[in-house]
Amino acid sequence: MKTSMLLPLVLLGLLAAMLAGCKKKEPPPVAPAEKPAAEPAKPAEAPTLAPPAKEEPKPAPEPTAEPAPAPPEPTTKPAEQPEAKPKPAPKPEAAPQDQPQTKAPPAAGKEKSPWADAKVGAMVKMKGMQGMIITQEVVAADAETVTIKMTMEMSGMDPTVTEQKKPRYVRAGMSPMGPAMGKEIGTETIQIGDKAIECKIWEMKTTAGEKTITTRTYFSQEVTGWMVKIESDAMGQMQTMQEIVEFRK
Repeated sequence: MKTSMLLPLVLLGLLAAMLAGCKKKEPPPVAPAEKPAAEPAKPAEAPTLAPPAKEEPKPAPEPTAEPAPAPPEPTTKPAEQPEAKPKPAPKPEAAPQDQPQTKAPPAAGKEKSPWADAKVGAMVKMKGMQGMIITQEVVAADAETVTIKMTMEMSGMDPTVTEQKKPRYVRAGMSPMGPAMGKEIGTETIQIGDKAIECKIWEMKTTAGEKTITTRTYFSQEVTGWMVKIESDAMGQMQTMQEIVEFRK
């Protein structure tokens, strides 16, 4: 009994020994290499500072003279001096009665034309034979001439419009109220609207073959263009050829 119990124990011991011999022997652990000691850090060099620049002494500011205070305004205003009034020019001495003064003409050798005093906007409208209407209006003017727009209207026809320049002055003796229109034979007052216009009548005779034609023209400087009415006996008896119906200075 004792021998049979010991045999298994011996076998177990042998088996354990065999297992222990079969295990590989592990190499001894290698000690880690020692790291070289780090060199101590060099101390940082202190920066070299440049020597401070020498400040040059600034010149002392010159004293500025303060402006003198303005003198106080006087509380009382000086008395105003009266303005010297210009002396009136001496009046010219009256000419003696035996030496009458004469007015010079507008220009040497010239006299006024019917449009001498016309301004822009002046107008005259005249009625002719067979219902014709002639309107003359000043549309431009300068020192020497005036520009006149003439419109002629007749029943059943389109109006005709033209423009022409007329001088303010004409050669002496060529004015309508002068020798060019014959001779003056009298005066007559003609009513134009609400105005009574006194006119001078100039008569001129002309010859056409064996027939003598008499033409009378009525003039007045109160109307634009001076002409108020024209009469003629060219048709056998004296009748009105043209007459003014409206005007504007």
